[in-house]
Amino acid sequence: MERVYLDKFDGVSVEGAAAGHLKNVLRVKPGDVFAGYDGRSEFRLRVEEARRGDVRVTVESGRELPEAPGGRILLGASLIKGPRWDWLLEKAAELGVGEIAPLAAARTVVRIDESETSEKVARWRRMLGAAAAQCAGRAPEIKAPERLEDFIRRVAREKHKYVLLLKAGAKPLAELVRDAAGGRIVLLIGPEGDWTEEESDAALAAGFEAATLGPLILRSETAAIVSAAISSNINL
Repeated sequence: MERVYLDKFDGVSVEGAAAGHLKNVLRVKPGDVFAGYDGRSEFRLRVEEARRGDVRVTVESGRELPEAPGGRILLGASLIKGPRWDWLLEKAAELGVGEIAPLAAARTVVRIDESETSEKVARWRRMLGAAAAQCAGRAPEIKAPERLEDFIRRVAREKHKYVLLLKAGAKPLAELVRDAAGGRIVLLIGPEGDWTEEESDAALAAGFEAATLGPLILRSETAAIVSAAISSNINL
């Protein structure tokens, strides 16, 4: 059965990008059935009428999707350039990450103008929803980019917090998360130029543990997804 991410759905009318996909790509007609997905729930929908602005449907059944093992993960990832950020979002959704926090660090290359924020976040949510729909999982939550210092304050009470660092003394992430029972796992991934010394010191002072993925220097998006995968598998 065809799965369609519902970016605008009120229980009766499918609008937005999903309506365009149904009409122009799938060319649905009355009586056709498809699986609709809104990021948290999945529905069996029967087409009643394809109109100019929307597609009218009947909900035949529905279910809330279970949380994946990665649902405990809050991935704080520094913004990176275009396609690489999109790839990070897509793979994080496939892993079932619970929340993604886009971060602005001192060495972050990408800067999003305040006037562009709403449009960017809406696009990211559509991407996450479409990616999660393909693997029948929940879509991660994502909000507007925030400063690193604000993120550190926001997660101050979280017990299991890890910052990826290229420094002596950092412990393997797999070892650190193995005993992370209960609560969220917060992962902090740096930008292309890595954290400044002041930023890494601030994270450590706030209770983050220094973690490593090994001796190789990974791209930011690779480090983010490897970290999420390790944390998900450890907690199956």
